[in-house]
Formats: sequence, C-alpha cells, structure tokens
Amino acid sequence: MNKLLPVIMISLLFAACGSKPAHRKAKGAVKSVLILGNSITKHGPAPDIGWQGNWGMAASTADSDFVHQLASEIHKHDGSVIVKGANLVGLEWQLGDYNFGKLDSFKAPDMLIMRFGENVNDTTVADGGFIGNYDRAIQHIDPEDQAIKVVVGSFWARPNTNKLLKEYADKKGYLFVRNDDLLDDASNTARGLFPDKGVGEHPSDRGMRMIKERIWEKIAPFF
Repeated sequence: MNKLLPVIMISLLFAACGSKPAHRKAKGAVKSVLILGNSITKHGPAPDIGWQGNWGMAASTADSDFVHQLASEIHKHDGSVIVKGANLVGLEWQLGDYNFGKLDSFKAPDMLIMRFGENVNDTTVADGGFIGNYDRAIQHIDPEDQAIKVVVGSFWARPNTNKLLKEYADKKGYLFVRNDDLLDDASNTARGLFPDKGVGEHPSDRGMRMIKERIWEKIAPFF
C-alpha cells in the first residue's frame, strides 16, 4: 500500500471539513452577538400608526422586546458580551437591488441571529429572491464563516417562507428557531393594545418573551 495514501486521505478530509465548525465554538467563546431583523427587532417612532417606541414593535418598553430580553439572559452568564440589534427590513423587499454595503459596519460577529420573514410575499417567495438576499447578507457579514448562525422563522403565518428558511438552515448547518406556532395563542400578540391593526399583530410582551426563550434554548450552550 502506498505510504502516502493515508496522508492524502487525511488532507482531503480536512479540506472537506474545514476548520472547527462555528456551531461548535467552545463555551464562553462568543463575545459579540448581532441580531438583525425587521420591526419585531426594532422600529423607530411612527406616530401616524400610534407607535412611539424605538425598540421591538409592540413591546411595552425597550427592556420588554426580545432583543433586550435576550441580552439580559446572556449577561446573566457573561456580562462582557456585546449584544446589538438592528432593523434591516430592506432585505425582505428590496429584492435584486439591496445595497449590501449597508452591512459593512456589522461585520465579524461571533454569533449572528437573523430574524426575518414577516414582510416577505409568501406566494412568490420561492422565486422572489428573498433567500438569495438572506444568504448574501450572511456571507457579507461573515465572509470567513466563523460566526455561529441562527435562523429564526417568521412570527406571522408564512408557511412557504418558513419552509424555505428551515431548508436553508438545514442545508447550511445553521441553528433554526421556529416562531409561527406562537401565533396560535392570541396573547402572544398585541391585538387590541394599539389602534393600528398592523402594530397589534406584532408580539406582545409575552410574545417577545416566548421568542427570546425559543432563541435562548438554542444558544444557551455557548454561554
């Protein structure tokens, strides 16, 4: 037997697997968490629809939205972790012409949580370019593929969108968090708490807490 064969086989194995997978990062290695999404993640004041906050829409206070709740949970375990949240709703509807240069300031987090889906046309999502935008955003933010990736499904009923997000996460080996079943309980929404129906369809404080708990369940081992 050729003595070089085992060496070649090992080399090929490492080439195929790459370095240590990001989702296997050691406990305590995550020092920066970036959470990107739409109005559920953050929305500035919109008095015309009765929204005065500058945090996750429909939460009663900033500390009640899922981003702040998640940061609080993380800081119970490691107070040094930097947690940032931002609204990048354009990824959902600027299909084919999104300016990915907007993402330059978000590069190289240790953990990237993507929470999108509500503003996607669920009927045309399969060929509308959303997943392409989604993937390109992730690659732009983490070109070295070092971050732990968390794909969070839509809170609203978007069966086709959620199916594509789940398939995408499975294909990439990213963590996936389901949210749409939370809508089965109306108390998870802010219906009746705001005059604007659209605002009311966003998660209530309870709904935000449930989203946080779903995500925390997946990422807790890293902290």
